[in-house]
Amino acid sequence: MPDHDHRPTPDHADPFRDPEVISLLDQLVEESAEEAINLGSYSDEEIAALVFEGEDRPVPLPWLDTLDSSERELAVAMGMRSLTVRGLVEALPLDDVQGTIYQSSPPEVWVLLGLRRRAPSIVVAERATTLGTDWIVLYQHGPDCWLAEFITAQGFHEFVLAARQDTVLALMSWAGVDPEAPVPDLDVRLPVEQVQGQDPLLEPVGQALVAVTLSRTEPASSEQTRFFGLYSGPGGTYLSRQERDGLIRFRGEGFDPVMEFVGTLLRES
Repeated sequence: MPDHDHRPTPDHADPFRDPEVISLLDQLVEESAEEAINLGSYSDEEIAALVFEGEDRPVPLPWLDTLDSSERELAVAMGMRSLTVRGLVEALPLDDVQGTIYQSSPPEVWVLLGLRRRAPSIVVAERATTLGTDWIVLYQHGPDCWLAEFITAQGFHEFVLAARQDTVLALMSWAGVDPEAPVPDLDVRLPVEQVQGQDPLLEPVGQALVAVTLSRTEPASSEQTRFFGLYSGPGGTYLSRQERDGLIRFRGEGFDPVMEFVGTLLRES
C-alpha cells in the first residue's frame, strides 16, 4: 500500500500566479488602504495543515506545541479535516502510487498564504502580561501595507490586512501604549550582563504591566535580526534598543515618539 501523505503538494502548479488570485490580492490591498480587512481566523492545527514546511515561515503554535508527536500528527489531520469542512481546502489525488495530493483552495486562501510566504520583511511582536504570552506576526506587502497575524495563547490565529499607519496604531494599542500616560524620567545605557542581572536602575521598567519584544527580519538579506523592547503601564512607556557600542539603552518615551519609532520599524527597507 502507498504511504499516503495527507499534506498538500505545493509544486503541482503556481496558484499565486492565477489571475483570479492576483486580482483579489490587488483588490484587497486597495481596500485595506481605506479600512482594515479581516482575512479570517484559523486554529493552530489548521495553520499547521495549511502551510508547507520549509516554504512557509514558522510561527508560534502555542497549543499544538504542547502535544507529543503522535498527538500532534492526529491534531494536524483533524486540522485538515476542519479546513475541508469549511470549504477552504479540497484534497485532490495527484499520484496514487506515491499517495501525494494536490491542494485546491479558493483564491482568498492563496492570497493569505502568498502574503505570508512572500513577505520581504517580517516583524514579530511577543507580548507578556499577567495573563500569559501572545504574539503578532507582521508581513510586509509593498511600501504601505502589512498583514497582521494575531496569535492567542490558546492557539487561534486571526489575520488582518491594513495600511501601515493603521497597523502602527493597532500594534501600539496592543502593546498598551497610552497617549494619556506620563513620560517616564529614565534614560540609561547598560551592558547586556547588567540588563540580564536585573540592574536596580531598571526597576521602573520591571513595573510595566505589558512587555513586548519586537524583532524585524529581512529573509532575503544577510542582515541580522534587530530586536527592540516596549514596556508599558500606568507610569508610561519605556523603549529599549541595542546601540552600536553594544549597550542596551532604556528610555522613557511619550506617545508620539513611540509612534514614530514603530512607524520607522514598519517602513519599507
